[in-house]
Amino acid sequence: TEIRELDEKITFHVNDMLGNLQSPFVLHASSEELSLFPNPADRDERIRVTLPASIEAADAKVEVYNALGALVGSFQLNGNSELEGLHTTGMYTVKVTDRKGNMHFAKLVVK
Repeated sequence: TEIRELDEKITFHVNDMLGNLQSPFVLHASSEELSLFPNPADRDERIRVTLPASIEAADAKVEVYNALGALVGSFQLNGNSELEGLHTTGMYTVKVTDRKGNMHFAKLVVK
């Protein structure tokens, strides 16, 4: 299971259906999104970070925030595309900033 941003915007209408079993409504994840695997992750499990093609990994700064918005970790990728395992269960936000200042976000669940 992975948490991803989607390209589609859907307007909610009471009792409305999009698609059916024969012709499902397909959602598409953007290729320019930050991806974390595994997600959800177990405590202390290393998490692989897949960056959008527009970000150079060597220059990327990674920050991890807990559900209260407190910074719990910060580091440079420096060619390593893995996060150290988080010790506490919960929902986290991972922010990656490139040298141009562009920011990419992903949610991470640690169980």
